[in-house]
Parts: sequence; structure tokens; C-alpha cells
Amino acid sequence: MPHTLTAKKRLRQSKQRFVINRGRKREIATRSKKFVEAVTSGQLDRARELLDIVVSKIDKASKKNIIHRNKAARMKSRLARVLESASKPAAKST
Repeated sequence: MPHTLTAKKRLRQSKQRFVINRGRKREIATRSKKFVEAVTSGQLDRARELLDIVVSKIDKASKKNIIHRNKAARMKSRLARVLESASKPAAKST
């Protein structure tokens, strides 16, 4: 347990930030899941809208150092790749 006033305040702040940051991470995960569901169900217009929202959330989290910038880039790349592969017509197998 902290003893000084400043250490006690830092503990309170870190608890508050943990709750807020966890909520932001969950928001990204939830929106990403909805995006993937829209892609798999064939709703590509809805998926494009969701992709814009998810990318915005990821960028904001990265800007506030909630997630690392490389992780943010990796997440955005993977989501874009999912949409791109779904929007391409199926390749003919010989």
C-alpha cells in the first residue's frame, strides 16, 4: 500500500485509467468482431462502414498509448485484408 499522498493519488489514477483503457480495448474487440461477422455474412457495405469505425477507434487508442502503434498497424492491416479477400470474386480452381 502506498504511504505518501502522491503515491495514493497515483494509485487512484491508475485504477481509473485501467477501467477506462479496458473499456476502450473491449470496444475495439467488439467492433472488430461485428466487422468480421458482417464480412462473413456477405454484408460488404455494412462491413466497410464498420471498418471505418474500427480503424478510427484503433487510431485513437494508439494515439493515447493504450495499444502500441505497431499493434494498431497490424490490427488495421489484418482487418483490411479480411475485407479485401471477401470482396474479391472467388478464384477458379482447375
